[in-house]
Amino acid sequence: MSAVFKWSSLEGHALARRILDATPLPYDPHDHQIEGVCCSLDGVHLLAITPTGSGKTGFYTMYILVILAVLRDPTLCPTAKFPTNPCLIVICPTIPLQLEMAEKMCSVGLSALAINTNTREEAQRLRGEDLWKTARISSNVIIAGPEQLKTDEFEKALRDSAFFDRCCGTGFDEVHLLTTWGPRFRQDFLQMGYLLGKCPPKNRRTRIRLYNSMNFDSHNEETRGLLKNPDIDSSCQIVIGTDTLSVGINIAFRQDAIIIGDVEDADELVQKGGRVGRDRKLVNDARVIVYVTQAAHAAAEKALRERDLPLAAKSTPPDLSMVEMTVAKCKIEAQNRLYNNPPSDPPCKCLSCVDDPPPPARTLCNCSGCLPETIKPPPKPSAAPKPIDEIPKHKRLSKLQRAHGTNRLLALQRDI
Repeated sequence: MSAVFKWSSLEGHALARRILDATPLPYDPHDHQIEGVCCSLDGVHLLAITPTGSGKTGFYTMYILVILAVLRDPTLCPTAKFPTNPCLIVICPTIPLQLEMAEKMCSVGLSALAINTNTREEAQRLRGEDLWKTARISSNVIIAGPEQLKTDEFEKALRDSAFFDRCCGTGFDEVHLLTTWGPRFRQDFLQMGYLLGKCPPKNRRTRIRLYNSMNFDSHNEETRGLLKNPDIDSSCQIVIGTDTLSVGINIAFRQDAIIIGDVEDADELVQKGGRVGRDRKLVNDARVIVYVTQAAHAAAEKALRERDLPLAAKSTPPDLSMVEMTVAKCKIEAQNRLYNNPPSDPPCKCLSCVDDPPPPARTLCNCSGCLPETIKPPPKPSAAPKPIDEIPKHKRLSKLQRAHGTNRLLALQRDI
């Protein structure tokens, strides 16, 4: 198998420059632009900090131009893997910047589409066109405002597998505004920070998986296969599952079973906790962790206090096994008492136990009752920042004034 071509190399820089020389690009790219574009072509995240007017828009333009050129002539870079009909998403803070960027990109032969409130309204009014539907199939570059990232139309576009497969990158123009504009007067700018999470890589990581009966059987089967892999550094590390994962599943190579929510009785606790740590050669300290709220702990204490009170007629005595486990100072001692476990078991002489004997009882118990965690209380949330140049209440616009001003501005917009 041939080695994957590395764009971030002398050969890669030379190839990118040669490709761009044959495009309608009206300028000779700076060296730092070639360097940045090649980083992006290698799939490396790029944060470009350059002087004003130094051609930051060129990073997006040159990136997509190189991809399109390689797709037209695969012999330029035989090992490159780009989407067949690529689309670059660029998030731009203001409408004038979006329109200017789209115009520049169209001038070099790209199919660029600016999507904002104005262009969407105009396209719908004049042509009955939904720009996001158009963008799904035709545009090389989509230039949108941060407000578009939380629209239903953008969500539908991402859920369109054909469009999702076309996405070859995401750019954020004026990205520094994320931390200045975002927390204050234009919180939609924070949507930029969530976009990467909405666009996972094509080969998704398997470290965190969901396991439940609503999944495809193939997905659950793959998850079970990942759990059987002893190499936890390259396999599944966290599985979030329902009770379907608590019966008949052997998770020999994993250490922790974490239970969130109410546990009916001690049998359920032992059943779920017994899924993990079955290979003692690889896992020598398996744990079951149950998160109990303060309210549940208080209810358990109350139930124990009232255990000897007379029951109502025809009522069944409650199972207090989990209640006892919750309030017990030593969880292991409480478990041994509930199940009448002997202090020690005689050693088994079978070959399996001789080869891998069960661990002896601990001299010092390390359960959460005997060795409690010292958890610091969560910090108090900081007060929300006040708006910049807050206007006194008595000087603010009334609802009537706001409506009048909005109508005047809309009329002016139509005249322009």
